[in-house]
Amino acid sequence: MSNAFCMALLQGKSDDAKQLFDTGNVNLRTSFAGINGEAMFPVHCAVMGGNLAILQWLVDTHCCPVAVRREARTGRMLSVQTSADRSLVDLAMTGKPKLDVLRYLVMEKNMSVMDTKDPNLAPKALEALLRVGVAPASATEPIQQQQHHQHQPVSAVHFIEDETEGSQTTIEDACILCCEKPMDCVIIPCGHQVCCEECGKLVRKCPVCKVDCSVLRIFRQ
Repeated sequence: MSNAFCMALLQGKSDDAKQLFDTGNVNLRTSFAGINGEAMFPVHCAVMGGNLAILQWLVDTHCCPVAVRREARTGRMLSVQTSADRSLVDLAMTGKPKLDVLRYLVMEKNMSVMDTKDPNLAPKALEALLRVGVAPASATEPIQQQQHHQHQPVSAVHFIEDETEGSQTTIEDACILCCEKPMDCVIIPCGHQVCCEECGKLVRKCPVCKVDCSVLRIFRQ
């Protein structure tokens, strides 16, 4: 029964998975031990299967956890891992990227694209999300641009804020793409502030309003 449920998840067969669960002989919080020698929980298998509806059924309906701890420095959630230390983002980007699953994990469950065992997958995950035009719910409102119709070249903008020397990046002012570095860029011409300079280098369309854009570094003092 456990093997059949595992295969249903890996193959993205929602009806089969739910029917097997309804027998009462399936534990959603017990790992499957024999998937190419790697132990995985049902949520891992659902991500690999690429069926977003199954993943939402596990997580939102049956409260299967996607994260069990937070990173101390940033406060961001860290994915539950397989026995090979692969995260949910790793699995979503394995093979053909499962973009709807990736978007759900990052935008709705606050996973970070940086939470990967394979460091090469992080920029690929970020690029994939930007390519489909993710509009994060945590994005800030556009800033007021008093000189919106002026187009003189600008090399940088200086913002002065009242901060203590020991201030750290908080969840509220962290880049919504990597969730680690502070937002230190403004998107032109729309004025959204959503990302850090590093992630901004990959942005071609504003993640919030989808306009073609460029990114301008701002300096906080």
